[in-house]
Formats: sequence, structure tokens, C-alpha cells
Amino acid sequence: MTVVSLLLTSIAFQGTKANDLRLVEVKPAGLAVSVPKAWAQNPKDGNLSASLKVPIAGSKLFGKMDIGYVQDESKDVDGFLDATKSVLTVGGNTIERQWKVDIMTSPLALTRFNKDGITTVRGVLFRPMKSKFVISVSAGTSDFEKVEPYLLSTLESMREVKVIQPKAPVIAEERRIAIKAEGIDKELKLPLSQAVTIGSKTAMVRLPAGCTFTKVSDSIISCTLPQLGAPIILMAYSTDGNQPSLVFQTKAAETSKLFKGAIQRIDETSNKHGDKQIRDFIWRTGIGEKDGMPIMTMNCVTTQAAPMFMTGFYVKSGSSISAKDRQVLTKFMTTVRLTEK
Repeated sequence: MTVVSLLLTSIAFQGTKANDLRLVEVKPAGLAVSVPKAWAQNPKDGNLSASLKVPIAGSKLFGKMDIGYVQDESKDVDGFLDATKSVLTVGGNTIERQWKVDIMTSPLALTRFNKDGITTVRGVLFRPMKSKFVISVSAGTSDFEKVEPYLLSTLESMREVKVIQPKAPVIAEERRIAIKAEGIDKELKLPLSQAVTIGSKTAMVRLPAGCTFTKVSDSIISCTLPQLGAPIILMAYSTDGNQPSLVFQTKAAETSKLFKGAIQRIDETSNKHGDKQIRDFIWRTGIGEKDGMPIMTMNCVTTQAAPMFMTGFYVKSGSSISAKDRQVLTKFMTTVRLTEK
């Protein structure tokens, strides 16, 4: 934070009366902060207690402040900062600074980063509990110095409240089947390709004919096949700071939240491919949590000897789900590959 920002921090809420402030409680973390009632609220979801529009002096634009929590039992602040840097870098962000400050006798791990002209500072408070307080502020880079002071002034208003543990999510019961399959011996020629950025390196996703695709971000591609009713999302990673099995299982665990009731789950490993890349799949079928319709999902990870790997995700809902969908997806995911160039 610059000297100017520090000076502004001391007057960020100056002139704001107590009855013009509202309390934002993050009950799972046992903490609360005060923010101006005049700040409009954005839609919030997940673990957010509030998402707020922060006024920018002299501008019609707004910054943003998110307040919430994350469930994490880690006590390793430095390890958390290293992991945060790795994840953000893979997502195409530029890390400007990482540092720690003490808040209420506990370390607050802060990361300042930017992407696409937006600068963000995000902080996670490492108190001795599983639910950790999280706060972030962001704005267009040219206006960020006008918004940043509100981060510290909000933190200065922090107080303790009664801890209320979040309700444990209802995990649908899975019936699991394991399959080992052998792939094709020869390496197929793939006529289509899309460059992706993994950290500071460029790699290529090789795709079969008949596939249309869009680059969603530096490392993410959305692919469409005429036989399927939904896109396949491919994401490339570096193994530097990322474990393929951990990334795969984390994404698959998130996918399980799309279901309610009984799930049929098939774990499939497909190896002995000519391209020497191994594919691990998790297939699920059941009833969707959101609309009560039949739903099928696929999570896949493609691993190889090179220092990178790729995940695939597909979800389809509705009465038109068939066994052919899985056949088409299997053929696609065992054909598409990630190469260094």
C-alpha cells in the first residue's frame, strides 16, 4: 500500500456515523466487520457473506469488496501463499506482491494480483479454526488506489461474534464401479490445434476433425461435438505446484454436488495409448440437485511424462442422456492430447 493509500485509510470511513454502517457477520469464522449501508450489494453465492459495490471518487464505475470464509485446516501460511501464487499464475494472473500482517493476534495472508486490467488484493486470516475469514477488494487498475484504503478500514472494524458452524453439505450416496480399459496402440493424427499458456510456457491442445472449439482463457478451451448437447471443458496445467491426482479428485468432488439421492459412479482408467498419455475418468449418472432431471457428468485427467497435464469436464441434463454420449466422450478424451509444442 502506498503512502497516499495509508493516509486515505485513516479517513476512509471518516464522517460516517455509526448508524450509517451495517454489520457483516461471517458466523462460521466467528467474526464481523462494518461497512457503509450506502454500498449497494452484488448477488452473492457460495461462502460469501456479502459482495459489495465500492464507490470510486470521481468515477461512475465501482470497485468490489467480497467478504466471506473458506474452510481450510491448514496452519502453514507461507505454504498457502505459495499455493495461491501457483493457482493464480496458472489462471493467467500476474502476482504483484504477497505479504503478511497481524490482525487480532493472527496472521492475515495477503496477495495482490491483476488480470485483464483488474487489480485485486485478497486476504485470508489464519485463526485456529477450520473456517477462515476471507476479504478481497478489486477495481480497474487505474482506480485501485482509490478503493484499496477500504480494505484496511474494514479490517480495523473487525470484532468477534458467536461461531456458527456451516451445515455439512448433503453428499449423495454413490455406488462405485471400477474399470480398467486399454486404449489404441497407435498415435492418431489430429488435424486441429489450439495454443494454451501454462505458466510462462506455451503448449498445444491437439484436437480431432469435426470438433469446434473456443479459447475461454489462457489455459481453458471449450469444445463442441455435433453428437453431444453440451460443451466439453478442457483445462491445461503445469505439474509445477499442481498434483494431477489432487486436482482431478478435487474437481470430481465438486461435480458430486450437482446430484441428489443415489449416484452410479464408474471409475475408469484407460492406458496403453500410442501417445503414451494415461486417461483416468470418473463417470456419474443420477438425478440433478437443481432441477430433478436425469444428469450425467464426466471428469477426466490426462497425464503424461512431460511436466504438464490436462483435465476434461462434461455435464448433460435431461431425458436425452444415452449410453452413446459416454462412447462419444470416451473416444474424444482418449484422442485429444496435450503436447509441449
